[in-house]
This record gives sequence, C-alpha cells and structure tokens, in this order.
Amino acid sequence: MYLLEDNVDVFSLLVDFLYRGIVPKVVSSTTPPRLDTLRLTCFYFLTEKLCMSDLMDRIIDEILSQCARECLMMGGQAIKWIYANKHENSKLRAYCVAILACCIYKKDYSEA
Repeated sequence: MYLLEDNVDVFSLLVDFLYRGIVPKVVSSTTPPRLDTLRLTCFYFLTEKLCMSDLMDRIIDEILSQCARECLMMGGQAIKWIYANKHENSKLRAYCVAILACCIYKKDYSEA
C-alpha cells in the first residue's frame, strides 16, 4: 500500500504503536513542544484515515495530556484547518472547540 500523502516520520509512529502497543510520547528536548503536538495531530489524521478509532482516542488523550503538561494551545490557523478538513463527529474538532472556549473564557476573565 502506498500512502503518498502521509509523512514517513508520522507513519513510523504507527509502526512503533503496532510493535509496542503504546502511543509514543514524542517529547524531545531538541524540538519545541508545539512541534510534538503537531506530530501527534498528524498521527491522529493518519489513524482517522485508517479507521483506527481506539488508537484515535488514545492519541487524543496523549495530546490533551501533553497540552496540560506544557500549557500549550493550538494556533488559530491549525484550528481552522482541522475544523474545515475533519468530519463533523471528529474528536479533534471537538477538542479545537474546547480550546477556543478556554481561550475566550481566559480572555474574558483576564480583562475583568
């Protein structure tokens, strides 16, 4: 099977999962945490395309965990792209809505 549109590095995360049975922690001291979240997000896209719903749930859990540890938020452009390109029941879309709601909440209370 050829997956031309998929990144080899991201596909290696799937192979790693298939061999080890765990969602990899892509934390590196040499890359910014936002890049790690991007790799996990791309991994999610791949598993969504392959209809691996249990793994998708585990990846979302890891993204949430990493964002909580690093106090990260996805950028507006990433959120727009995800919302425009993922199906209506995508958990990643729901996560993006939650991030936006959190940002609005924090902004409203920081100005008060």
